[in-house]
Amino acid sequence: MGQILKLNKLSLSTNSQDVIGEGLSGTGEPYYFNIAVLDDMEIPFAPGITTHLGPYFIDTESPQFPTVSAPQSTSTSSNIPITLGASGASVICISESGYGNCGESGWKAYTTSYYWSVSEGEGTKNIYVQFKDVAGNTANASTTIIYEQEETPQEEEDVVHTVPTLNEWGLLVFMMIVMVVGIFHMNQSKSKQQYFVHILSR
Repeated sequence: MGQILKLNKLSLSTNSQDVIGEGLSGTGEPYYFNIAVLDDMEIPFAPGITTHLGPYFIDTESPQFPTVSAPQSTSTSSNIPITLGASGASVICISESGYGNCGESGWKAYTTSYYWSVSEGEGTKNIYVQFKDVAGNTANASTTIIYEQEETPQEEEDVVHTVPTLNEWGLLVFMMIVMVVGIFHMNQSKSKQQYFVHILSR
């Protein structure tokens, strides 16, 4: 005879609903349910007709053979292609902070390939993957990759060649020098002409 593990007292309901999990594997320990009606007004409590249900098998088996791998141990790209695998998994959680640390919105439908964007900064990146089946059982796998930012050639500094320009005072001085030089040459030319005429007049 089986042992009663727990007695649950429920309110009377005229409605019932069957929930069938077709994705459960049917492994684990069998459970049997004995359902009877009790009258609260009757002391001592006398159970009514008992209905026996079972066996029910609760899925306690984790996804099998969890694996995750990257094609290279070192990458210069922050977008890393990873290969995933786990028998019986329905959703996955990928994180760099630990197994299952991705929040409700971070769980994704099970897939065998995924591109993971690593966090900023060079160095060793630990990629943790948690696989979960429809019953909530989990299995873990991880891989490690070294991220090295690709070096780009340093751009040569543009050398600007400028032509020195004169300000207003410099321009004025320059014009005065030109005028003085011009007058000097004119005077020399006149002196030469007068000297030449003087020679001819002799």
